Amino acid sequence: MCADLGARFDKIRLGQAPVVMPDWHPLRVAEDIALLDNMTDGRVDPGAGRGTNECSCIQFNIDADKRNADRNTTLLRECLDIIIRVWTDDPFNYRGDFYQFPVLD
Repeated sequence: MCADLGARFDKIRLGQAPVVMPDWHPLRVAEDIALLDNMTDGRVDPGAGRGTNECSCIQFNIDADKRNADRNTTLLRECLDIIIRVWTDDPFNYRGDFYQFPVLD
């Protein structure tokens, strides 16, 4: 929807409802937001949230179970840290509690 709005209007900012970060892979979120921001000449204002629905979250990521608020919040913070670093660090690498890039066996 934001891509469509960005194509139709050239001055509006494109805000998003929060992306429930623990339910999505942080590199995919970073790529999707960066692509949209590039397509709209820097008019994207991303949103991020921890989420509230226990039923869906563990279907995507067992670590995202919102019944464990501390673990879920730590995952959210790590996802946000990854997204910021992938946009700003060159070369990018990361080692956290939930993710490691590059992935090593």
